[in-house]
Amino acid sequence: MSKFTTTEYTHALQEQVITLGPLCDPTSSYFAHLEQELAAALEQAQQEGTLSQTISATAMAAMLVAVVQGGYVLARAFQDPHQMDQAIRGALALLDEIERR
Repeated sequence: MSKFTTTEYTHALQEQVITLGPLCDPTSSYFAHLEQELAAALEQAQQEGTLSQTISATAMAAMLVAVVQGGYVLARAFQDPHQMDQAIRGALALLDEIERR
């Protein structure tokens, strides 16, 4: 039987708090609200002609939330805030490339 490292134990506790504990509903509600607000802003940009109509605003909103959250996780894991910057720069470059087409 293997023993957990402190990091593994902490991660396991955090997972349980988010998925099983009292923070589950507020956490999922927060992310749902955030995605809805981003999707609304992206749809407005589409209506104004500053974002392509061919892009799914809902899918793009989910991707943007994932980029920020993933960048946050990487920055913490590597203890390097540039990981977050790199993730955001990558998403912005992707958006720029989509707009050029």
